[in-house]
Amino acid sequence: MGAAIKPIESFHVVEGYRLRQKEPYGFTSLSICLPRPFFPEFVKRFLKRVEKRNRPYIKANTTPAHGVTKFADMSEKEFRATYLNCPTADIALEHNNWKRTICKSILISEDIHGDVVNKSVDWRQRGYVGSVVNQGKCCGCWAASIVGVMETMAANKRKKFQQFSIQQLIDCDYDTSHCRGANLISALDYMCLKNMEVAKAEEYPDTWVDGNCQDIKVHGQWKLYGYTYSWNLDVNSTLRLLAQHGPLVVQVNAHMWDSYVAGGVLQWHCSDDPSLMSHAVQLVGYDLNAEVPYYIVRNSWGKDFGEDGYLRLQVAGNLCGVRNFVTVLDVTQ
Repeated sequence: MGAAIKPIESFHVVEGYRLRQKEPYGFTSLSICLPRPFFPEFVKRFLKRVEKRNRPYIKANTTPAHGVTKFADMSEKEFRATYLNCPTADIALEHNNWKRTICKSILISEDIHGDVVNKSVDWRQRGYVGSVVNQGKCCGCWAASIVGVMETMAANKRKKFQQFSIQQLIDCDYDTSHCRGANLISALDYMCLKNMEVAKAEEYPDTWVDGNCQDIKVHGQWKLYGYTYSWNLDVNSTLRLLAQHGPLVVQVNAHMWDSYVAGGVLQWHCSDDPSLMSHAVQLVGYDLNAEVPYYIVRNSWGKDFGEDGYLRLQVAGNLCGVRNFVTVLDVTQ
């Protein structure tokens, strides 16, 4: 292609390849595991995608959001089969209204529809957001997002952070497909139906593989109080909920996040088509003072993704379908 890979980028490429070189492609339908092809060809294709994705940033004279990442030796098909083959929502749900389920419904105040007062919000600064996790090949983004928001809501009430078990939800929420994905609403309803108390992380360690539900005696721990969800929530309501209530669980189209790098704000090449939503993440804040106002997105692909595991997503519009399906939840003891 003519463009040389910088040394630091080369390290990420080789490291990603080293970790995956003995693994079969996630998308192969053959019963025999195929060896991974020589990775430079895939890096070349990846660089072409990066160049194409960065064109509008260069034209707009703004910081590019794409570069070489740990996913550079993977084809688009392999990346999506490994990290995004995770159904999280039922796109047949009615649009535009707050929906209530068998759980207690969190009442959404009418004042969320007013003007946004706080120009920036970051729940990490309060010490109420845990370390970024790495789901690996487990489609446990749904569990990581639910538990991550529960941790913050509990910390906000208790004024002290405590890490909860994600694995417990993956193993014990039987209205899901566990490491093969889950409908978020079904998962939350099951938690309410069973009055599930979430164990501490040290009591039920995360393994990120399907396992048998362990009979952990949990007493006095936090559990889901209730939740409410909405299709196509407007920008101001989303921002006011983040400021007044807490982090949100959202479903997104993350098909082009494989090339996201620190410093940039995602602004282009990310459809809001509901049929493409295949990943669940958390919104933990926003910054309207930035040159390009953005949401702070907490992902579950490890700290070596993006900005220490986070990414910046443009507030304007509905990029990646970030406001297609928004879930607000709360906890109690």
